[in-house]
Amino acid sequence: MPTNDEVEEWLATRKREALKIDPETAEVTWWYAQTADPYGVDPTLPDEYQQIGRESFACRPGSDIWVWFGDLPDTSKKRLWEKHRRDLAFPAGFRKEGLEPLWRALESPSNNLRQYLPEPLLAEIDALLAQKAEVRELAEVRLQSVSRPPEAPTPKE
Repeated sequence: MPTNDEVEEWLATRKREALKIDPETAEVTWWYAQTADPYGVDPTLPDEYQQIGRESFACRPGSDIWVWFGDLPDTSKKRLWEKHRRDLAFPAGFRKEGLEPLWRALESPSNNLRQYLPEPLLAEIDALLAQKAEVRELAEVRLQSVSRPPEAPTPKE
């Protein structure tokens, strides 16, 4: 079992590494971890804090030091989330295809599903649906503005 000094140095290494991570080139991932001890190094974590959740981590290319998002500078954390939210948000890999049934369920007054989804995911859903609505609207306007080709004359007998 590592000593307190070794654990403190190990954590300090992550804090130093956090300052070196470039959000534009960093690798990101998530894994299930103790939410109060995302690195899993505190053997004295009280039972009331024993809770597992999805925690996000970043790493410089070529490095093997993964840094918890909570240790990153706010600007880096924000940029990484913006850039990789589809891979980090729950459900991971969420794509815009097939959003309408989910959105209808979220909008239903009798459904309280919306309260269980993280705000970044809800914002992503809102943005994608707004974008899709704009595209649909533009397509309809263009279709209406394009004159229909004249019908081919019917051959005379």
